[in-house]
Formats: sequence, structure tokens, C-alpha cells
Amino acid sequence: MTVAELHRGALKREWGERRYQELRTHLRQFAVAPYNEEICIAYAHLVNRLERAGRPIAVADAWIAASALSLGIPLMTHNRRHFSRVPDLHVLSAQ
Repeated sequence: MTVAELHRGALKREWGERRYQELRTHLRQFAVAPYNEEICIAYAHLVNRLERAGRPIAVADAWIAASALSLGIPLMTHNRRHFSRVPDLHVLSAQ
């Protein structure tokens, strides 16, 4: 989902071909965790918990947060506020 969000952002901002290819090259240096049942279950629990609390979360943000939670890793983002309501999520941000 994170990779998809990065590609979407580049398209939304109408990056040129050179800059878009730089993004693709940059992303190759990172491991991308595939989905698994644990992530799906973490996603379901997270969305349900936040909806019941009256604090819904966007699908993409929920999937990204659930991935980090189920893998036991911190989440690095420039959008800290998108994830501030996710319990037990360790968020790293330069902002």
C-alpha cells in the first residue's frame, strides 16, 4: 500500500518521466513486505476499533498502520497526523 501511495502521489503531482523513474529506482532499495493473514486481521481489528470509537481512518492509512503493527516495526511517515490515533503504533517522522 505504501508503494501504491507513493506512485499515486507522483501521478497526482504530475511528476515528469525522469523524476518518476527516480522514484522507481529509489524504491528498489527497500524490502516490501507482502500481505499475509496477520496483516489482514490487524487491519480488521484496527478499522473496527477506530470506527467504534468514532474515529474512522482511511483505508490506505489503516492498511499501512496494520502492516507496521503486525510486523512489529515503526512506521516512517511525513503525515504523522494520519496515524496519531492508531493505538500502540510507533511513528517516526521528521515533522
